[in-house]
Amino acid sequence: MKRMIAPEVIRMIENLPESTIFGLKDFAELGSPQAVLLALSRLRKSGRISRLAKGKYYVPRRTKFGELQPEEWKILDQIVKENGGYFAGNTALNRIGVTTQVPSVISIRGARSTRQIKIGSLTVNLVRQGNTRAKSKDAELTDILEVLRLIRRTPDGNIAKSLMRVRSVLESRSKTEKKRLVNLAKDERPYVRALLGAVMQRYDRQLSAQLKETLNPITRYRLSISSDILPNKMEWGID
Repeated sequence: MKRMIAPEVIRMIENLPESTIFGLKDFAELGSPQAVLLALSRLRKSGRISRLAKGKYYVPRRTKFGELQPEEWKILDQIVKENGGYFAGNTALNRIGVTTQVPSVISIRGARSTRQIKIGSLTVNLVRQGNTRAKSKDAELTDILEVLRLIRRTPDGNIAKSLMRVRSVLESRSKTEKKRLVNLAKDERPYVRALLGAVMQRYDRQLSAQLKETLNPITRYRLSISSDILPNKMEWGID
């Protein structure tokens, strides 16, 4: 007996919360991709679901002001989930609070491929190059590393503000998270490791020592950082 796909697609969608983003892969257990696509197409035409992008749909949230798309963070979380990587550039700096500037283009490093995705008003640049150790679950930690990686290119040029923010965030991180951060930093450039080690030294000398072991003791990092904001900078080869 031929399996009826459309009713099962409808049943699965009815169990989804509003604004949930889904696609063909979410119905893999039903088999027959063509039948699923046909069912989704009919549901979109009837208004029961809406199309977000090619192959992506969502259950619309309807208000007195009209139909609302999923919140931006839900869309971005879905993109990271499907493509791998972590938020980078000004996107990370905005997330961590170093800048209030909202980037017009979202940057994601460490993705499985380099490409650009456009969903509605969102433009997302995916770049394969990045920290190979980082996972999507490390988002709050990779934000810290991005601040340090871009320390010479902060939007307002205020290095002190960036380092103070890193300190503030580190204070609230657990021992386990600090260990994970140090492990992630080992895949970063030497000046990033030196900066993190210098900042980390005030919270955990053992972890900061692990970073120092990865550095060349005679290398100098010209970052134009004042000793007022980083008193131990000379110990870490930072000028």
